[in-house]
Amino acid sequence: MSSRIHAGLPEPWISEDKSTSENKDGSTAEDSPDTMIRRAVALSRLDRLAFGQKGFLDTNMSDIGDLGIGILLYFMLSKYLSITVFLMGLCSLPSIILNIYGHGITGTLADPLGLAYTSLGNQGVHEEIANDTNRCLPRGTIDCTGNTVETPFTSDPYAVSWIITVSDCIASLIFLVFIYVFRSTAQRAIETHLHENLTPAKYAVQVKGLPRDVTEEEVVEHFNALYDLTKPEMINRLYFNCCWGRRNQVKRAKLRVGNASPVSNVDHLEGLTSVTPPLYINTWIAEVSFFRPTFGLLRSFMAIQSVSKRMEEFERLCEILQRDVDISSQDLKLKSRRLRAETELKNATKQLHKLQLESKKRSKPLLALQVATTAEENTLGRVKHRITSAQHAVASACSTAFVVFNNLESRRRCIQDYRYSGWRYPRRFQPTCLRLRGRIPLQVIPAPEPSNILWENLETSNFDRFFRRLLTTLITILLLFVSFAIISAAQTAQSAYKSRVPPSSLCDKSLPAVYYGNDSFNRRTWNLKWYSNVTCPKEEDPTDRYYITYNAVNALRILEPTSIIPVPVRCTEPCISVENTTTCSTLACFDQSLQNKGQPCETYQANHVVYCLCVSAVASSIEKYGWFKGLKLLWKDFLPCQAFITKYLLKNALIFLAATIIVIVNLMLKSILRAFATFERHSSESAKASAIVLKTFSAQFFNTAVIVLVVNASLNLNRVPVLKEIMNGKFSDFEREWYPTVGVGITTSMLLNAIIPQFTLLLQIGVFSPLLRRWKRRKVRTQEQMNALYAGPAFDISVRYPLILNSLFVTMIFFGGAPVLLFIASLAAALTYWADKLSIIHLYGVKTTYDDELGEFVISLIPWTLAFHLAFSMWMYGNPVLLKSPPWNIESIFQSFGLAPGWSDNFMEKAKSMDFMGSHGLIVKLKRSNVFIMFILFVLVVAGIILIKVWTQAFLPILARTIAVPIRLLWKSLCTTRVFPEDAWPSTPRSSKHNAMPEYTDLFRKSVPASFKADRMLGFSIDKNGELIRQWREHTTVNGIQRRAGERMRTWEALQAPIKSYAIEANNKYKVAAGRIAAIQTSQLY
Repeated sequence: MSSRIHAGLPEPWISEDKSTSENKDGSTAEDSPDTMIRRAVALSRLDRLAFGQKGFLDTNMSDIGDLGIGILLYFMLSKYLSITVFLMGLCSLPSIILNIYGHGITGTLADPLGLAYTSLGNQGVHEEIANDTNRCLPRGTIDCTGNTVETPFTSDPYAVSWIITVSDCIASLIFLVFIYVFRSTAQRAIETHLHENLTPAKYAVQVKGLPRDVTEEEVVEHFNALYDLTKPEMINRLYFNCCWGRRNQVKRAKLRVGNASPVSNVDHLEGLTSVTPPLYINTWIAEVSFFRPTFGLLRSFMAIQSVSKRMEEFERLCEILQRDVDISSQDLKLKSRRLRAETELKNATKQLHKLQLESKKRSKPLLALQVATTAEENTLGRVKHRITSAQHAVASACSTAFVVFNNLESRRRCIQDYRYSGWRYPRRFQPTCLRLRGRIPLQVIPAPEPSNILWENLETSNFDRFFRRLLTTLITILLLFVSFAIISAAQTAQSAYKSRVPPSSLCDKSLPAVYYGNDSFNRRTWNLKWYSNVTCPKEEDPTDRYYITYNAVNALRILEPTSIIPVPVRCTEPCISVENTTTCSTLACFDQSLQNKGQPCETYQANHVVYCLCVSAVASSIEKYGWFKGLKLLWKDFLPCQAFITKYLLKNALIFLAATIIVIVNLMLKSILRAFATFERHSSESAKASAIVLKTFSAQFFNTAVIVLVVNASLNLNRVPVLKEIMNGKFSDFEREWYPTVGVGITTSMLLNAIIPQFTLLLQIGVFSPLLRRWKRRKVRTQEQMNALYAGPAFDISVRYPLILNSLFVTMIFFGGAPVLLFIASLAAALTYWADKLSIIHLYGVKTTYDDELGEFVISLIPWTLAFHLAFSMWMYGNPVLLKSPPWNIESIFQSFGLAPGWSDNFMEKAKSMDFMGSHGLIVKLKRSNVFIMFILFVLVVAGIILIKVWTQAFLPILARTIAVPIRLLWKSLCTTRVFPEDAWPSTPRSSKHNAMPEYTDLFRKSVPASFKADRMLGFSIDKNGELIRQWREHTTVNGIQRRAGERMRTWEALQAPIKSYAIEANNKYKVAAGRIAAIQTSQLY
């Protein structure tokens, strides 16, 4: 039998054959590969969604809920989030349409996917277009003054601002409704799972504070005597949270279920070495499993367990190969088979010898537990001395026990009696009858799921765990700074390239004026051209030169000469090289009258003439032939622009490079942070997953959103020593150029994160895993290897949650300026839901039953995304260049409070001078009416979050211990229903006189409403008594006992749980290590 049988999980039925010998894994020497494959496939389905019995479209949320409430909450989030964000995207469609009809993004700024055109940066009119008289009115079709706009909805730019703002507000309200609905739905799902879904934890409690010499029989007797259902229910009242009253019989108490019987079958304990099955016959206790402090031994053996398991596999393989050699040696016709087996046996023996040496090396310090007699004998003795010192240091350590009741009613009474055992004073004055041996107070709490326990970390103190978390947090922050440096370098390289490209104003206005001689040229007839038929004379400079000039070069018409030193240089030489860096001057440097009109005196490089020629050529070619073909034709036919095209492609490549670096860094951090979570020694898989999710999400969000904001920000922090170097970017606000550069990079990263992980997962499901199995399965010789081949990896919720959270946070922060992010986020959530659902049917095994800890943590984070969104949208909509909005009448508001006229102007000026961001600060933006609306929503949301937190975490507990106490007593005196929170049962028909609830060791049966529909695909049916039962659908072996198709399951067999016993050896992860520790304790290891 395999280790999974010890965990109480069924395996395909194996018929007995006296002529063959059965191995430890349930296989025989004559098992064919096809037989092992069928057995491995059937075993792998036990950890899959709906036991692998349902198809993709047949499974629903109820089936997912059977895998644990933690898995259910994750799938609920991805499913509901995809729908909600898609609805928000539909509300933002007017904003996307209005953005597309804008003229703020030129062809040189646009990205290959055209994402920049859908952003807020496309609002208004770009300076390049405004300087083009052919495109502006009256010759063109664009109102470059910004007084009117051409959109399907309106021609008023102020109306455009309000449409975008209102669309954002509606989307925000939809998300606010989602927060409320999802929180309520999640709470109902948690309560339903608590009352309806049966798992081993529903029958179990965790008992702490046991003495180290406690015995299994002693614990069984203690809890069996207290919670014998044949005796009337007793209770001790608690007064003033410290004083217990007498133990009296509960008035109006009655047994809630019609089936209440002690344990009569102990099949669930077969194969477990740490329990004594005869102790439980005719008791109300189904199992008692201990965990005693091992002082680090368990963790030490876990370190060498992988080697030990591989040794066992190769030992079994050598036995099979040796048997194959012996059989084939008796028949000369099987010579080739014998030679092949001998070769495989030689290789397996050699590998086994290596593993034995490695195991001996790793086990060397542990041998000191038996071979050293004193601490000073030898080096190994010092290991024992350290262990002895550790034992003295934790001499007060107590054992922990997991008690599994046969009946839900017994467990309910136990939780009720020990309801305040976690509090200091109630436990100190605990009633004598509840104390072990009449003197040892116990702490009893609901037990976690068996698969959720990290046994090696149960003995770690809270103090040690705190400092471990502190250390990992500091290292994580350091790693994030390293990530910041890498991504900052990529952003700096991109900015360095852009600094070499001339500004658009040079190509549109300044450069033509230099050649024309004044600024009265006609753009339609005065164009920059490359004369390919003219050859420039060669010079000492080996670089090629091209004949590029305007129609002619006119003399300068200067009205008022300047006295600038050095003397400005006018560059009009037609033969220009792309490497010519001669400094040239604009027309205003020669004419003071132009400077008086506001035209700046600027310099440029001579090769900028080539760039100006190519900017126009690239834009025209892309518009005419498309992005790929246009650049290809231009590269072939337009020789002067080859260098420019190279740098143009480099610019777009750097955008994708920055996005790719973010993805790569996120993947690296994921592995590192998982190692940190292991180092922190969490007591449960759910707590470990929560730590991984928090750190991984923080790192991914930091790399995706925070770094790119900081690197590109220029917040006028010159007085701050460190920040002035960090925030030394280009943008003081969400300016027009921010969207096609930073915004497009963020959007591209989100698009990659939405597609690549899901596409990789689908390839693994449909291509890689089937090919790997087909390639390896004919070479596998043992059943355990075949089981591992078909089992698939474990579904790790800590890897999937950060993807959803990062997508949600980044989308909510930036979708005000880039509404297309909503559709990308909806796609990401939908693909995540369907891909994950497909994976737990065909690829992953769910080996851990997660609790609701991680789900509750995520639910508490979601409201803050709305606050972040409103804050960033408020800032984005406050840019007057992109959106026009009338100021709200602040003067009348100040006058309504009795202040003199003009006081508001003085107040705004003082506030503006105090704002370190100046004209880009918050005070200036709040004067705009559309921004003020967003500000009000932001304040309401933040205030609501804080008030809810204060109410639920401060006032509500106080009220529960003060005003609620007499109300509870009054309610209890008037109603027959008990008021304890655990006093709840799965739903049963209220009109039924005999309510049957599943007993852990008995045949599974449960009373259900008449309208209940049994899931026959999973073996459920309704018997003649109207009770829900479950039957085996195929021949199966469970704990060495054969179950045949049609035979009824017992309750513990009907539970869909990866592990169904609290014995440590039932968990395959700890089986070998627990066995070795048990051998040490009985001096039988070596």
